[in-house]
Parts: sequence; structure tokens; C-alpha cells
Amino acid sequence: MKSTRTFFLLFLVLGLGAYIYFHERHTQSTAAHADEMMRAFSVDPDRAERLLIRLPEYEVDLHRVGGEWRMKEPEGALAQGAMVRQLLSRLRGLPRGELISPADMRAGGYTLADFGLAVPKAVLAIQDHRGLKEYRIGNPNPLETELYIKEEGSQYVMLVSLDLLEILPKSASALRDRHITTFPTDRIDSFSLIRPSGVLRIEKRGDAWRMLDPGRHLADTEAVREWLHKITTARIESFLDAPSDDLETYGLHDPAAEIRIHASNGDSPVELQLGRPAEGRPGQRFARFAGKEGVFVVSEGVMVLALTDSMELRDRSVMSLDRSRIVQIRMTEDDSHMLLRKTDGSWNFVRPVERPASQAHVDRLLDIWASGMIESVMPLQEEIPVSYRVNFQTQITDAEGGLTFDILDAEDAAPGRVWLKPAGVDEIWQVLPEDIAYLPRQPLAYLSRDVLRFQADQVIRISFQRDGETLVFHREEAEKPWRLAESEQGLPNETVIEAILDQASNLRAERLVSLNGFGALSPEQEPNRLRISFGLSGDAQANRTLLIHPDPVSGSRHVKVQGRDLVFTLNEEVERILLASPVIPLAAEESDDETSQTENL
Repeated sequence: MKSTRTFFLLFLVLGLGAYIYFHERHTQSTAAHADEMMRAFSVDPDRAERLLIRLPEYEVDLHRVGGEWRMKEPEGALAQGAMVRQLLSRLRGLPRGELISPADMRAGGYTLADFGLAVPKAVLAIQDHRGLKEYRIGNPNPLETELYIKEEGSQYVMLVSLDLLEILPKSASALRDRHITTFPTDRIDSFSLIRPSGVLRIEKRGDAWRMLDPGRHLADTEAVREWLHKITTARIESFLDAPSDDLETYGLHDPAAEIRIHASNGDSPVELQLGRPAEGRPGQRFARFAGKEGVFVVSEGVMVLALTDSMELRDRSVMSLDRSRIVQIRMTEDDSHMLLRKTDGSWNFVRPVERPASQAHVDRLLDIWASGMIESVMPLQEEIPVSYRVNFQTQITDAEGGLTFDILDAEDAAPGRVWLKPAGVDEIWQVLPEDIAYLPRQPLAYLSRDVLRFQADQVIRISFQRDGETLVFHREEAEKPWRLAESEQGLPNETVIEAILDQASNLRAERLVSLNGFGALSPEQEPNRLRISFGLSGDAQANRTLLIHPDPVSGSRHVKVQGRDLVFTLNEEVERILLASPVIPLAAEESDDETSQTENL
């Protein structure tokens, strides 16, 4: 009994809930339906698919395609989506006035012609998810406050506010989108400018823009972005509602210029043709989209964009290579040839000598070339003498490649400029700065001034030799005292020897003199030649020998490392240390001759 009662109560609650649900749903539906019945035009602006307006002045048929409103005529022309939605919203907001039924019409003896609906003044068609509805728009009522309108398929004539005529656009072009292109700038992957001076073609490859015509060069990314911003924000000033079929009228039969823009999203390219200036419209010009109907007017600024000089969009940097990736530099002047290679992060000479290069001097060379900017470009019309040639490569190779420039000996170059001819291009660049023309081309300018290096604690033998006389010092190992081989010559001066080791083990030249070795010494100069040898122990067993002697011409001391042809000089302080006597003289009773022998080398 108790369970039966519980089941009954549950059934009652469910039934009451169902009643409330369906009653409220029906009530809301009825209210929404009543609201729709009071509207002159039942349309959902967000779900509308077509809008047709036919007036004596114009006809426009709009279809929503892929989220965009497009016109049937001119075919595929883009409409202003926001304006179309606003128009639909305003139509939806118009209230319906009085209804005139068939009975009312019979009682008054009226026909559709009496309301201007037999041959309507205008036709309005709206299609949304519920289907297509077409409306005839007739005459105003006698008070000229409302219009007679009849929906196709309905027997009733309704009155709608005369505001409808204010809502409808004054021309079809009022709904047309005025952008020259709606491509987002980040989706544009190429564009071309066709004009009397020639074709300029630029294409995006990866993240970089490249100029394909005229010539093949890197484009200036920032300049290209600025150009794209200007063209994508440019607007059509006005449309010609009834343009002539004779394109010659507008200078469009043979356009003055053309802009073609391609996007990566697969949409059809924009092909804008520019004609002659528009009469009576200062600063404006006729234009059209190639292959499509309709002529319109754009500002003269669009023509300026079409005539953009290639140099404005071209990367003006002389060095198109990433300088951090350059690993080989070759410089040629007359018969001299210099080759530098970067290995393990350090620059080294390969020709004409195999020696370390000065990192700072090579960096300076690259800095100057990296700062070079193209000021102007000229066609190559005649042969101009070449001052020198330089080649930069991003891989170590003997093959041709990379960037090669001839630095020209041109008298016509503007002050502070230099003329270059890039390999493979029949043009001359006038370039800043002129420092490029005056860069050293001799190896000495780029050789490292670090001329000798070894581990001082590995030296176990040192010999000093001059004019047939030799002093030899040796020790068993590092930190052990030095001993003089011939004790009667004196005692080792530990302080002087350590100072000599300290300088020689990290010897840096003051000036590089020659790659051709020493000149011949005269008999008078020969006794002044000094030879200092350092004998190394351990895995590096070898001798490092310095040769110091007076230059036959200048008389100053020149130095070289034995086995190498590089001649250099040392500063006075280093010379003083290397030439200091490594011997403490014997007691005073020693002979003057013996003392003088060991006083100074």
C-alpha cells in the first residue's frame, strides 16, 4: 500500500514537470512567433544567405559564400560584410503596420495595381535558413508615411514605414567593399609591378623576401612590409555606376601600370590595372580588376606604389651573406693572392703563408664590408680597370662560389663612394663607404703579431750565440736552478733568464716587416747577429730559435723565428729584456777580457 502511494506521488511530480516544461516551451514559442508576426521582414541577419534589392536606379544581388558577402554583378565582387549585416538588422527592426486582407480589397474595389504592386516600384528578396522570401514594394499611402508591400505567396498587403527607402542603399556600389585587396599581409607570398620601366617581381621564400626581377637579389624585408601595408590599406575612392564598355575611355585598354598580388591561401590573385588620371577628380585615377566588369577610381598614391623603384624594395646591403657564416676570404691584386680560412673559430692564412691571422684585423675587414650599402646601380657599359677582387664563401672550398666583387678603379665614382661589380651581374654598384677601396690587400696587414709561443716551464736548455761565442744554460726540469755549461764564464742570472723566457714564450711583434726573410748581412754587420735557442722537453721536444740581427738598410734590429720567413720588429722594452746579459760576472780578479765577454750580448 505504501509503495503504491509512493509510485503515485512520483508519477504526479513527473507529470507536473512535463506539463510545466511543454507549457512554458509553447508559451515562449508563441511569444516569439507573435514577435515575428509583428515584423515587416522576418530574417535572421546572422543566418542570412542572400539579399536581392531591385530598384529603378540599380539592382544588387548578394550571396554569402564562405562567410563573405559577394555580388553577382560584377561577378564575385566583394561586398562590405558589416554593412550588409547592418542593413539586414535594420530591415528586421522595421515593424509591420496595418494589414489589408483580400476581403478589404474586395469591399473597397481595390486591386494590386491601386497599391502600385502589380508592377512594383522595387523588389526585395531575403533568404535565410528558413527559405527565400520575396517582397514587392509599391506606392506610398495617401499620407505618404508608409509604403504598400506584399510578400510573395501571401494574400495580404501590409503597410511599412517609409523609412524603408532610407534604409536601402542609394547605389549598388555603396555596399561594395572598397579594399583593393583583402589578403592579410602575412598571407601574401608574391607580388609583381608591371610598368613601362619594366617588371618588378618579389617573392617570399621561407621567412625572406627575394627580388626575382630585375635581377636576383635579396629584398629589404622592412621596405616590402611597408609597401604591403600601404597597398592593403589603400581604398577604392568611388565606383562608376554605368561605365563605358570602351576601356580606352579610361586608359585601361593598355593600362599605364598593373599590380598583381598572390596569396598563399589559394584565392585568385588580385590583378589591379591602372588607367589614366580621372578628369575633374584631382589626384585620382581610373582602375579596374583585370578580367572583371566594373571601373572605379583610386587615389594617385596607388599609382605611386605601382611605380615603386626597384631600389626602394631591394636589400641595399653589399654583403648578402651572414658574416658569422663566412669561413673563407680570397683577395687577389695583380699577381698577389691571399687566402684566409676560418677553422675552429680562428682565422688562419693558407696562402701565401700558413700562419695564424690577426682575428681583429680580419674582423675589421668583415665589418667594413658588412657596413657597405648600395647607393645606386648603373648598367655596365664599358670595361673599367679592376683595383682588386675579393671573394667570400660560407664553406671551405677551392671551387668558385659565394660572393665575388671586383673593386673598380673608377675616376667617376662620387666623393666618398666606391664602384663595385658583383660577379655574374652586368651592373655596377656605387657603394658607401669608400673604405672598401682602401682596405689592405697584402698579407702582412692581416697576419697575427703573435710570432712565437711555447710553454716556458718545458724549456730545459737555452743557448745564446753571437760571433762564434756561445753561452749554454740547462736545468734538469722546471723549478730547478739553471746551470751554465762552462762555469768559468760566470754564474746564471736566474732573474734575467726567467724574464727572457717570459717574453719569448709569448712573443708579440711590434711591426711585421716582410715575408721574404732576412737580407744579406755585410761583413761588418755579421758579428752583431744573435741567435737564441730554447730547447723543450717532454712531448714537445724541439727547439724554438729566434734570430736577431740589424737590418742592412735601416740598421734597426730585425727578428725572425728560424724556419719561417716572417720578419718583424720588437718594441724597445722587449729588445732590452732579450738582449740583457744572462750571466753574473765572475769575481773582480777575473780578467777584463772574460768579464767583457759575458757583460752583454
